Parts: sequence; structure tokens; C-alpha cells
Amino acid sequence: MENRDEKFEMYLQQFRPKRPRALPETVRPALLRPRLLLAIAGAVLVVWALVIGLAIRSQRSAIRNRPSTQVRSAQTGNTGVGWDVSLGRLSVLVRTDPRRLDAALTESSRRLLPNVESPHGALHVLASE
Repeated sequence: MENRDEKFEMYLQQFRPKRPRALPETVRPALLRPRLLLAIAGAVLVVWALVIGLAIRSQRSAIRNRPSTQVRSAQTGNTGVGWDVSLGRLSVLVRTDPRRLDAALTESSRRLLPNVESPHGALHVLASE
């Protein structure tokens, strides 16, 4: 048995310890890099500003291109409340001339509400079915 132990010892002496190689460095994911995060945030802000700017510009141009109430009133021959009825205009009419309120409401209802007595109206079509 000792002979085997000696052979084994000689066999083990053939090996020389080596220093292990260094572990590979861990690469940080690209999304965690500060420069990339700043670039993405900047791009999002620029797109957001463009969308808001275009929305404001289109709203302003729609307001500029809309004819005023006085022009529409002159075109329709209306000298009362006007085509547009709002609580603000009606409350002003109540304070300034309460007697004209009923006439203004009647006039605006003729223009805004459908005529139920019209032969081509929705009620006539529904009644014929």
C-alpha cells in the first residue's frame, strides 16, 4: 500500500498551482447610464413641449377665425341674445331687462331646438313608422 501512496504523491507533485484569472467586470446596463437617462428625459420634454405648443397654437387660431357674436347676430338679423345662448348672457339680460328674457328664450329655442311640427322632422318620420 505504501507503494501506491508514494506513486500518488509523485503524481501530485507534477501539478503546480497557478493563480486564477481575474473575474470579468460586470457591465452596467445601458439604461442606467446617467447621460442616456438625461438624453431620454430631454427628448420627452421636447416632444411634450411641441405637443402643448401645437395645441395652444391651434386653439388660438380657432378663436381668431371664429366670427364674433355681433357679426353672427347681424348676419341672422338677430338683435336679442344672439345665436349663442349662455348662462352669462342670460344672467346679464335678467339684470338689465328682465321683461325681454322670455322673448329671448323663446327666440333662441326656435333656433336651437328642432321643430316638432315640421313635416320633414324626426317626430314625423318616427310617427309614420
